[in-house]
Amino acid sequence: MKKLFLLLFSSVALLLILTSCGECKHTWANATCEKPQTCTICNAQVGTALEHQIVAATCEKGQHCVNCGFEQSAPLGHKPTAASCNKLGICTVCNQPAGEYAPHQYGSPTCIEPARCTVCDM
Repeated sequence: MKKLFLLLFSSVALLLILTSCGECKHTWANATCEKPQTCTICNAQVGTALEHQIVAATCEKGQHCVNCGFEQSAPLGHKPTAASCNKLGICTVCNQPAGEYAPHQYGSPTCIEPARCTVCDM
């Protein structure tokens, strides 16, 4: 009986020690658009996942979430104005130089002068 009591007492003491010391000291990873804050040790979760924060599309990047990079649409692409042989077109969306130079527009040569571009005189 004494051995049974000692065994029972030891078992209860061991359970108390294991349950009181086994608590996780959480190390939280930031919430994402797919998961709430998650402990990197035990995978416990708190809070809720973030919502996508979609920003407008640009010439080079489509509508996308600033939190996770999820792309919702394709980039707009540059829409340049007409270019000349010495001036690139300007994108009507982002106001940056875009496109390619236009070919030279040569006039007629003379017996003294070779044909020259009527736009840039080259």
